[in-house]
This record gives sequence, C-alpha cells and structure tokens, in this order.
Amino acid sequence: MEARAVMFIDGENLVARFQDMVSSGRKQKTGVEHEKDCFVWSDGIGGLAYASMLRINYYATVVGDDLRIDSIRKKLGSMVTHTALSRNPPVLAKVIPRLYKKESKSQRSRILDVEIAIDMMKAVHQTDVDTILLFSGDGDFLSLVHEVTRRSSKHLLLAAFSSGLNKELPDAVDAYRCLDGMFFEQ
Repeated sequence: MEARAVMFIDGENLVARFQDMVSSGRKQKTGVEHEKDCFVWSDGIGGLAYASMLRINYYATVVGDDLRIDSIRKKLGSMVTHTALSRNPPVLAKVIPRLYKKESKSQRSRILDVEIAIDMMKAVHQTDVDTILLFSGDGDFLSLVHEVTRRSSKHLLLAAFSSGLNKELPDAVDAYRCLDGMFFEQ
C-alpha cells in the first residue's frame, strides 16, 4: 500500500519568513505565488511528501473585510500540487484554506497554532496516515513535535525557511527540508 500523508502549513510563519528574506535581498523564483501578508506558495511543496497527499491544510490570517477573505480563500483553494511523484501520472492534491480574520497586520494570531496542533493530533490517530508534514520554523511547535514523535509511529517531516528557524526543530523530527532553494534564486 502506498504511503499517505497530511500536510499542515503555518502560512503566517512562512509568509513572514519569506517576506523577511525578500527584504534582505533574496530574489524569489519564477512561479512562486505570493500575496503580501497572507500566503506564499510553490508547486514543489507537494513533492516533499514522497507519499499520496490526503490533504494539504494551509492556515493563514487575513486582515480585511469578507470580500478580501473570500478572494484569498479562492486563490489558495485554486492551488494544486503534484504529489506521489513516483506514480505515473503524478497525483494532484488541492490546498484546503483554513483562514482566520485578524484586526491588524501587527497582531500575531495564536489561533493558527492551536488549530494546527489540534488537527495534527487528530491526524496522528488516523490509521490511514503514514506521514505528517509540518511547514513552520516556529519554536512554539516544539512541544507538539515531541508529542507526535513520542506518541505515534508516524513519519514527521518539517519544512521551513532558514530565516527564523528554531534551532531545535530540525533535530526533533524524522526529516527536515529547507525551503530556501524552492522559493529563492541561488
């Protein structure tokens, strides 16, 4: 039976790290989708799973009215990526947007961390999931990562940018992938 995976993307962390790297002079690759302060995406994300993707959950916060939130939801919801690259043809997986409204850009939202933690722990108990992917360099997830690796036999992969990466996270997971090369020119 083919390995199956669930992906959890901390969009708030990824977009903040991506924007920091752009402001420090890094040049984004052609094909990278970026909506300021909302999301960043590369089609190569799905290839990191080496498994059939059951779901790609993209958690993000949005400042603005309902029309803005709906616009971001449609953009994210239209994203697809190739997964299970070993299969011919590769399987396409769709992004499921998990959007939360926040009042100001400077306000950090804790709801994303809580929702990701709850959803990851649910995935740990699903028998049809072999691999869990967490896209975030946020040290707030260190306890969650330890809990997942202690309480399950699921393969836990972490993917994050080098900027702002908590130094303990890469050693706490089964595998770590740096996203810099996927999103930025060398």
